[in-house]
Amino acid sequence: MSILIDPGSVVTTSLNMLYKDKKLSIGTGFFIEQNEQKYLITNWHNVTGKNPLTKKNISSTLAVPDRLSFQLLQRGKLDRWVNCTLLLYSDADDNEQPKKPVWLEHPNYGNDVDVVAIKISDHADTDIHTVDEINKTPEMKITVTQDVFVLGYPKGISGSGNFPIWKRASIATEPGINRDGLPKMLIDTATREGMSGSPVVALSRGSHVNKNGAQVIGQDGSRFIGVYSGRLGDGEGQAQLGIVWKASSVEEIISHGVRGTGSF
Repeated sequence: MSILIDPGSVVTTSLNMLYKDKKLSIGTGFFIEQNEQKYLITNWHNVTGKNPLTKKNISSTLAVPDRLSFQLLQRGKLDRWVNCTLLLYSDADDNEQPKKPVWLEHPNYGNDVDVVAIKISDHADTDIHTVDEINKTPEMKITVTQDVFVLGYPKGISGSGNFPIWKRASIATEPGINRDGLPKMLIDTATREGMSGSPVVALSRGSHVNKNGAQVIGQDGSRFIGVYSGRLGDGEGQAQLGIVWKASSVEEIISHGVRGTGSF
């Protein structure tokens, strides 16, 4: 019996941020490809252990990650995963306080954009699926109030194996307008720790509207719109609003990104 898996469920991976072999925090990452090079995309605060607004250490212990672990699907399988480790500093195995970050940051806004890209090589006997596989209709129009989905691991919970949880959200601010002078927008959703770094996708079944406002009948719409990076408010009485960095910021980081600044 064949198993049908939505393409979006295989582009993400849960992340464990580590210092040597000590687990510090959890998050989400996903993969993208440009010019035949694959990248792992996640949040700046995941790889640095620092608050993206204050630039102060998130952990009260001042612990900072020097590597992360994740899982990839075993080649040709949809129910088996291979454990992988990726150094966040090229000298992480040689120094207690490494100095050579491997991630790329935004060329204009640096780490004010809470997104990083890390080059990744193909791993033996694994499949790396990229978000390009679900960005089938990049011309699909997105509008305020539209439903979107955040694909991640709330509290480290998966949807069996390493498949993500699909959290429904709606676009809460005008997507064509930047917020705070940065390429970001807000979504209305009840997200949780562990989802930072999740891809956000817009889906439309059976038809979609293109950027020119024309209705395309008989064709599903599927568009990658950005990277989730945390909430503006949490808990009773506060706004359940999530920050999404626009897909354009990912493209700019990959095309013209600058080497990141380390936390040690």
